[in-house]
Parts: sequence; structure tokens; C-alpha cells
Amino acid sequence: MKQTIYLIWGSMILILIGAYLVYPSLYSTASIKYWIEWCSLNIWLAYILITILRGVFLLPSTPFVLGGVFLFPHSPAFVLSISMVGVLLSACLVYYHSGGLNFSDKIMAKYPERVQQLSQRLQSRRSTMVITFWSMFPLIPTDLICYVAGLAKMPVQYMLTGVLIGELFLNYCLVYLGGALI
Repeated sequence: MKQTIYLIWGSMILILIGAYLVYPSLYSTASIKYWIEWCSLNIWLAYILITILRGVFLLPSTPFVLGGVFLFPHSPAFVLSISMVGVLLSACLVYYHSGGLNFSDKIMAKYPERVQQLSQRLQSRRSTMVITFWSMFPLIPTDLICYVAGLAKMPVQYMLTGVLIGELFLNYCLVYLGGALI
């Protein structure tokens, strides 16, 4: 199962790189603009799917939230709602599959003290607060703390509460402050 996911993920990346090398005009501003105009009726659906699926690839949500603000400047509440659904689905996905992803060996080898420290904090009474503050900071991937929460066997409802509060604050700022800048 895990190898199949890695194979699909790697194949998609290779196909995109190959398409860029063979047909660089597909990635020009004019082509992307044409594609967006062509998909204008389905762009909402595409945005929803991309926002939800980005968690499968452990991509940060911030660029997608800002992209939604840029694409849909007149619908900030919808962008915020879709972003939060994507973040929460991603958090659940990473949490429930933390043991099967086998990142723990690499992370433990590279940051053993940090992982141990985080695991202890996630088993304390303030675990939801740790996740909330972690989720509020846009430069640190929320999926990483969800991964460690899954390894630490933190109750999922506490993890989701922290992610919801922290990411709601962050995404609200991104949508409404980013929208004001656009």
C-alpha cells in the first residue's frame, strides 16, 4: 500500500516535470490564464479538490489559501471554509497513518531530542495549546505536529481542536488580510 502511494506520487511528479521539459508552453502565463478561463465554471470544484488533496502530498496549506484568495477575492468565507476542511482532513490523514508512513525513523535519527520533547509535551495537560500555537505559525508545517501527535498516541479530539483553533486563526488572517492586500 505504502509503496503504491509512493509510486503514484513519484510518477505524478515525473509526469509533470516531463511535460514541462517537453511542452514548456503549457506552463506559460498565457496557457495558465487560458486554462483558468476554460475552467471558469469548474474552478470552484478544482479548488476544492486541490485544497483537500494537497494534504496527501504533505504540501503546506498557506500557498493554497493565498491562491484561493487571489482566485476568489469576492468569496473569502468560502475560501476560509474550504481551506479549513482541507487542513482538518489532512491532519486526520497524517494522524491516523503516522505509524505506517515510516517517517519516524528518519525524523528520530535527525531530531531525537526534539521528537522526544514534543512527544512529552503532547502527552501533557497542555497538549492542545501546544498544537494550537504550532498551527498558528505559517512557517512550520502543521502536518508535522499531527504526525508526532499520532506517534505519541495523543487523543485525536485534542489534536483536532488545537489544529482547528490555530489554523482557523492563521487562515482567517491569510484570507482577510491577504484579500485586503489584493
